[in-house]
Amino acid sequence: MQTILYEAELLARELGPARRAELRLELRRRQTSLDDEGLVHVEVVGPRGEPPVPEEVLLESGATLRGTWRHRADVLAPVERLTELAQRLPRGHFLMRAHVDTHDQVGGEGAAATSTDTYIAQGASGAGLTVAIIDGGFQGIADAQAAGDAPASYHAGNFSSGSFLGTTNHGTACVEAFFDHAPGATYRLYHVDGLTQFGQAVDDAIANGVNVISHSLSRYNQGWADNSGDACAAANDAADAGILFFTSAGNRALQHWRGQFSGDTNNWHRWSGTDITNGITLTPGASVSFYLQWDTSVGSANYNLYLYNAAGTSFVASSTNSGQNFEEFSYYNGSSNDLVVQLAVQRASGASAPLQVFMHANSLLIPFEYHMTAGSITSPSNSTRANVISVGAVNWEDYDAAEGAADVATVYSSRGPTNGGGIRPRLAGPTNTTTTVTGTFNGTSCATPNAAGAATTFWSSTYFNTSAVRGVLFEKAGLWKDWGSPGEDSVYGHGGVVLAPHAWGTVWLASQFGNVLNAPSAPYYPFAAAWNNAPAGGRIAILSGGTYTAAELGSKAVTVESFGADATLNSP
Repeated sequence: MQTILYEAELLARELGPARRAELRLELRRRQTSLDDEGLVHVEVVGPRGEPPVPEEVLLESGATLRGTWRHRADVLAPVERLTELAQRLPRGHFLMRAHVDTHDQVGGEGAAATSTDTYIAQGASGAGLTVAIIDGGFQGIADAQAAGDAPASYHAGNFSSGSFLGTTNHGTACVEAFFDHAPGATYRLYHVDGLTQFGQAVDDAIANGVNVISHSLSRYNQGWADNSGDACAAANDAADAGILFFTSAGNRALQHWRGQFSGDTNNWHRWSGTDITNGITLTPGASVSFYLQWDTSVGSANYNLYLYNAAGTSFVASSTNSGQNFEEFSYYNGSSNDLVVQLAVQRASGASAPLQVFMHANSLLIPFEYHMTAGSITSPSNSTRANVISVGAVNWEDYDAAEGAADVATVYSSRGPTNGGGIRPRLAGPTNTTTTVTGTFNGTSCATPNAAGAATTFWSSTYFNTSAVRGVLFEKAGLWKDWGSPGEDSVYGHGGVVLAPHAWGTVWLASQFGNVLNAPSAPYYPFAAAWNNAPAGGRIAILSGGTYTAAELGSKAVTVESFGADATLNSP
């Protein structure tokens, strides 16, 4: 079992039933959920490929099975019996806390920044498509509906152990950002509190024909390699089902470190030079979680994670999970002053391996003393599926920055590459847009539904398949919002999501998509196919220019417009 759960049980026994409210508050500060009946929300994770833990094992320790997904079980367990439950688990199963608040954040600017508003004005509003927002709560959704900033109706999928609304308005803000772009879509909203529930929500979305998913949550300690872990497994399931799965890149550019373990004589990791601690100044009320994982491909190893006081003389929190390939704990600065703490990693045994450390804080601007922006992408952005689209953040006020402009991304927006060398994010989206429930909504949490909403509205204006929608979005981003280094890079991906201004009756022409069969599911290959399918009074939109033979010109009134480069039309 996780160290943090063992500590929760010890604290529960120390305080006793009479001080349950005090216990609940303290565990909340440690990002561990305890309900009124003294039940902790946990997950039992078994070996991949094997069935989840049998329910009768849970019942023997007073625990309740709420649901399963693959090798995972979603469980409510008595806080005083966590060790007993862990000891009853079959070999290879592990008990861990289920949910840590990892939202990637803290009316209509997004639609204006991406030119989605030109689609909505002409009736292309996401109609005919079903979209899903997967999040940790939807407080204030009724207020957003009353203000006209959320769909009048939606499917409420509640996989959590509490109410659908939950205790946060983060999901509602994501709905509002998405709705700014796609008011005509059909909405399915899912409240989840852990990876088991996340997998269940994705399965439900697949079963109900969802076309686009927006996911503004970061997942940590899912494994070193690309595609590893259950967050990627669920996202990949959606992608393989033809869903465009938009996920936040993360807000960890200042709260991340990745590199080779460098031990001193006592096996303490040296972050820089001979310094074996990584200093952090926590603001009053700061709630933070720390995560450590390492590359197991170099050999088996065991590392421990500690948080020390400013002087480095005593630790205030730790994680020492024996036999696991990750460590994690949470900490809260309950004082009214800034608090300096020191993060430390020690090798307990085994190989010298590359390490990765994250801090997830309620403030995006609390930095590690030694931080690395490169590689700060969170899971499932490390999926290699083409339909999993990781989104970075650019303030909407900066969204008209010129091509090649440097430092347009927000300072906190996570950068790639992945641990496997993959370029991430794939797109950037506008953030700091306005919602009813939050006022200014920030982070990659906001950029993600803005990007997903723009994609949905563009999709609703065409008969394209998933790959064509994705490909056109990437190409447009590279044509008009290619900030930073030329071409795809690990800050902006292809560039900022943006749509060409809409016009009624548009058909797309782009030979580079290779649609030689001229199906309506992708841009047409020759000019003749586009002309034959364009209605009178419509438009042929040529993407990225090119040279085409155009014998049909003059037989009906059609506007021909080229985007991204000049096009040449030749008579046969």
